[in-house]
Amino acid sequence: MNAAVAVAVALAVAPACTFSQYRPRPGPFISQVQALSGPQWVVEGRSYPASPLGSGLAQAVAAVPEARAYAEESQNDAVLAAITVPLGTMLLAGGLSTFLISSALDDDPLSGGKGALTLSLMAAGLSASAAGVFFAVSSEARQMDAVNLYNDTMWLRTQGAP
Repeated sequence: MNAAVAVAVALAVAPACTFSQYRPRPGPFISQVQALSGPQWVVEGRSYPASPLGSGLAQAVAAVPEARAYAEESQNDAVLAAITVPLGTMLLAGGLSTFLISSALDDDPLSGGKGALTLSLMAAGLSASAAGVFFAVSSEARQMDAVNLYNDTMWLRTQGAP
């Protein structure tokens, strides 16, 4: 009986685990869809990959130069975030490791040169991580600015505005 219930539950839940094959109507507006290969930007029937580093968006919004500029800035910020967050994590781990080794060897681990090194590594790690989070948030915001600017411009063009 329990096996039958488990199979019934699995069959009921399985469709929720699949990806949608939704495709927006071809038109001048950009939208993001989830395909089997991953997220994609779709505009005028063409698909462009939507990666975590922002690739594809600049090509998708190329018809509006201002939107393309935002998309390129978004991609630059995403790359900076991908570099600074791991760097900050490594520096923070280095500072913590230095502190733990020093505390095992000395009664006062923050004295002298070891203390300055420990605190410097930890401060640099926190600063780099904070900068990385800023770049990641900025990348998302600029990505949405690019999409909104593109769609607004296309909407104006469909209304006959210059």
